[in-house]
Amino acid sequence: MCGEYLSQDMSFENTAWAFNGQAVALFSTSDQSVFYRCGISGYQDSLCPDSGRQYYRECIIRGSAEFIFDRAAAVFQYCQILVRKGSTNQNPITAQGGPRRNETTFGFTFQFCNISVDLDLIPYIGSIRTYLGRPWQNYSRTIFMECQINEVVDPEGWLKWGGTDHAQSPLFYAEYKNHGLGAGVQKRVKWPGYHVFTHPKQALNFTVAHLISGYYWLPSTGIPFTPYFGVGGGNNSKGK
Repeated sequence: MCGEYLSQDMSFENTAWAFNGQAVALFSTSDQSVFYRCGISGYQDSLCPDSGRQYYRECIIRGSAEFIFDRAAAVFQYCQILVRKGSTNQNPITAQGGPRRNETTFGFTFQFCNISVDLDLIPYIGSIRTYLGRPWQNYSRTIFMECQINEVVDPEGWLKWGGTDHAQSPLFYAEYKNHGLGAGVQKRVKWPGYHVFTHPKQALNFTVAHLISGYYWLPSTGIPFTPYFGVGGGNNSKGK
């Protein structure tokens, strides 16, 4: 999909199932695109925010390995992220691919989201390990803030690519004010590019207002959005 785009109360599903490998349910290259109360369901590579500025609000996104991936600047607010049983014993949720050439606006932000487990994975929580993400390409950038992270997420939080240090040094991963049984940061990875934010100013550049310049184009869509932080988060927490 190209150009400005608004999708509301729609479902996107790829029924190839886990054993068929990579199978995208939704591929979006549109700048200033909005997905509101949508369902996006697949297994590996379910959702591909490929490029541009994208906003996802109150969506249910289901998948297994790297099921939210690619290079867009995308903010996910109040979404339910459900991890499913895939074909491997490792389930990194994201694989942000860094910037395209000459681009400075990129990265994934998850805010006020619920990171949990789909029904088919419940019997395998002990044997299939789930992670917030892993670095697909150089300068991978992903932030989870003010989210409910349930026990499905491994204490290390983030996964190496192929067991190597590939793209590990220039990445930027961060967590800020998350809660839940999987939100503890004490045992998180010790990579140079991993950060635990303690002040809202550190997370400001990854909000709707800054990462995707939401104040300039989201009001005309009529879709609600929170430009900065939740209550008590500082710097204009008032939503639309």
